[in-house]
Amino acid sequence: MRRNGASLGELETVLAGLVERVARRMRKAGRCGRTVVLRLRFDDYSRASRSRTLPRATAATAAIMAEARRLLRAAAPTIERRGITLIGITVSNLDGEQAGIQLELPLDPRAGRLDRALDELRERFGAAARFTGRVDEDDVGAWFTAADLALLPYPRPFSSSGALAHALAHGTPVLLSEALADSVGATRELAVAADAEAIAAALGELAIRPAGLEPLRAQAHDLAGGRSWPAVARRHLELYEEVLHADGAHRRRAHAA
Repeated sequence: MRRNGASLGELETVLAGLVERVARRMRKAGRCGRTVVLRLRFDDYSRASRSRTLPRATAATAAIMAEARRLLRAAAPTIERRGITLIGITVSNLDGEQAGIQLELPLDPRAGRLDRALDELRERFGAAARFTGRVDEDDVGAWFTAADLALLPYPRPFSSSGALAHALAHGTPVLLSEALADSVGATRELAVAADAEAIAAALGELAIRPAGLEPLRAQAHDLAGGRSWPAVARRHLELYEEVLHADGAHRRRAHAA
């Protein structure tokens, strides 16, 4: 890592990638662990570690990441004061997978299915397949800015309006469901049929020809129009003022009556 200057959001991004790899290796080896260990090296090359032991063994990416994030945030004041040059994650107190599964699956059966699906994607597509987990609200803009593409295949337009606003406001190329594209007046080039094969084909073509992202970026920019954050904020203020003015006028008429 570069010396100093790394924000908490950037460190959490690095940490998410490390946790994903560690958890996937554990699942592949049929192991679960109870103790999450965060390892740090500071600017002066001194080292420190923080750890927490979980109530049950796990190999679930989300569970390990939640504890790793807590450890990192607890260490944030020290990192800010001393700088950081290395971050690492270890899971210890390993058990056989069967014991961990017996304890964990009744609590959240979805976690195991999600991890298995992501492991399969990793096996098929390598490092190109990545799951980032939850993104803090303060970091959402940075994630959209850094993204190669925002895929919004929702069949109902209202269900993805927030994500579309983020993407357009941060200059992210988009692929939209046909329903969403129609509702916002997007060109057909930004639309994709809402079925798995069509989406896979579109993403596969972009993976082979990354230059194909640039026309999407240009069209998304045109679609954004006045949807930049300052423009949206100004319009919101205008609407609030209109509502307040109308409400005040209504109250004055009611009082006069």
